[in-house]
Amino acid sequence: MAELNDNSVKQYLSTALRIASHPIRREILKILKNGDSLSTSEINKILGRVDEMAFADENINIPFVIGETVKVIDGPFNSFHADIESIDEQKKKLKLIVKIFGRKTPLELNFMQVEKI
Repeated sequence: MAELNDNSVKQYLSTALRIASHPIRREILKILKNGDSLSTSEINKILGRVDEMAFADENINIPFVIGETVKVIDGPFNSFHADIESIDEQKKKLKLIVKIFGRKTPLELNFMQVEKI
């Protein structure tokens, strides 16, 4: 075991302060403080390495149809209504059209980022 000295204590405290100041890391620290452990998929989600749907069953039922209006629940267009233009079942993505200031703006979101109205 390494011996603690002034430099190692300062380095530890400096690192702890940097970690504690980041919002995502604060959530991780809360989980670890409670004694919970993170699964590999949870760590990957936090780090943005995998799509949320990557671990879902491949035979998922597509709950959307082209032309349907949905509500965006994630991202910069949160709470906007959008029309489904196309569905990519393999990537589990939707191509949507959102009207902003009277102009149609295309979006591509995954199934988890929208909900039915």
